[in-house]
Amino acid sequence: MSGIERVSATTRPDRPARRSGTCGARAVAIVKLFRNLLRLDDADRRPDVQRGDIANWSASAMSKLTADTETFYLKPGMTLSTGVNYEIDDAFTVLWRRFVGQPWTKENLVEDATTAAEAAELEREGRRLTPLMKPGDVLQYGLLPQELDPNNSGMSLGRFRPLITIFALLEQPGPSDLILPLEVSDRLWLPDRGSLLTGGTFHDARLLTRRPAHLVMKVGRDAPVQGPFGSIDIASPVVTVSGFIGTAHGLTAQPLIPGTRYHVVVRASDAQGSWQNLHYEITTKRRKVEVQFDRLVVHDDSDSIGIEDTGEARFWFKVHNGPEVKEFHLGEIEIDDSNDPSNSKKIFDLNFKHTIGPEALNGEGKGVGVSTEGREYDRFEVLFTLFYSTDDAHYWHPGRPDLKTKYINFPTGLQEEVPFQSEGMTAGPTDGELHYAVVWHWSVTYE
Repeated sequence: MSGIERVSATTRPDRPARRSGTCGARAVAIVKLFRNLLRLDDADRRPDVQRGDIANWSASAMSKLTADTETFYLKPGMTLSTGVNYEIDDAFTVLWRRFVGQPWTKENLVEDATTAAEAAELEREGRRLTPLMKPGDVLQYGLLPQELDPNNSGMSLGRFRPLITIFALLEQPGPSDLILPLEVSDRLWLPDRGSLLTGGTFHDARLLTRRPAHLVMKVGRDAPVQGPFGSIDIASPVVTVSGFIGTAHGLTAQPLIPGTRYHVVVRASDAQGSWQNLHYEITTKRRKVEVQFDRLVVHDDSDSIGIEDTGEARFWFKVHNGPEVKEFHLGEIEIDDSNDPSNSKKIFDLNFKHTIGPEALNGEGKGVGVSTEGREYDRFEVLFTLFYSTDDAHYWHPGRPDLKTKYINFPTGLQEEVPFQSEGMTAGPTDGELHYAVVWHWSVTYE
């Protein structure tokens, strides 16, 4: 089970503190996949495109962007600036800046350079001082490839790699009712599902504020710590989500680990710098996975010695759940790679099924995958003596022969559940010529 187990709201009491920064269709699918596998051979192998794969520009993996202080607290009328540090791994990358609600502008990274060498260095790495910020200001910095302009219509903040947001807030107490009570949001906005929804890999919060505000949600395993002026913060969040200015807010934190307890801190702040914290705990739903091996298709029986030109083989099919392995065995059978329609030794129904869970992963990532191995036996007699030879095969990950397990790439977020997904994998020879394919499917639900 999952749900909200404790909810508390904290505002800013007026007390001194040290200032610091806070950081039918199923059958059709099988038939289509099955037909494709009948046409597979070694030349057809190509890298897998897994669910959720995204082609990002090269700077996304290596470029860094950090602020000395992401949230600071000021008295009314005060202004302050902070430092922004950048490391850019791609020469065709631009640093952009904006006050939220205003257009984006490019940062001139080399304006203070006095030599060409210094300019080249500043294009790769450096430090910028932010404009002066007053209470209520929200400042953002982000890196983009040079061909993109964030001021264009339809440009998503998700294109930035990375993006940081800096807040200037008030020290002194302000109105303590910025975030409407959850029961009000439940009644006015989402009476069917409620304001807070937790799945196996996500937490979705739909909140209302009395006036336009900017919301930030942090999710982490550890309890929040006390910050300056009565604020609270999660020091090491696993997910941080920043929303848009408005009165109706939707924040989705993902990916989270199934069956795991988390703390959630939401902070709302308005244009005057007033702010309010909301803290509660959630437990994500447990994961249930079903895997079934459906068909085996022989492409090459690796037998050119036998009189009938058929092979004898055994096959193993495994489901991997972290260190745990469930194995199925197809005993010695005759196989034949002939495409003759009357051939009954080319395609075999398996119907090997394994269910995992529902289980709680308790904060530990645990991959689920499948693998297969086959062994073909040749028997031949010389001078009344019976000899055996064997040919082995196993699943080869495209482009990575050292990987012998094909892992499921589970989706995350509101569409995390998959009722049925057909898959296929081919097994090539480690020696000899044995080559076959396996049709299998999987599903995942959370409860």
